[in-house]
Amino acid sequence: MKIVVDAYLDNNLGDDLMIKLFADHFSEHNIYIFEDNSVVRETFKNNTNIIFLYKKDYDRQIARNSRGYNNAYIH
Repeated sequence: MKIVVDAYLDNNLGDDLMIKLFADHFSEHNIYIFEDNSVVRETFKNNTNIIFLYKKDYDRQIARNSRGYNNAYIH
């Protein structure tokens, strides 16, 4: 399954921990996060199922959702 997660990520413990736990729980699925910040991306480098996309691509990628690209969108 492909899951898009729209989360507030500012390198803070609570939100980062929630994303890590979510990614660990759904480790057999790809999780897509739109984030440009390299510090935030570095935080999740060990979670191989988290795939970062650039925010500028958000509209184009979400539009693909309506054609079956993603199975779940969490906001």
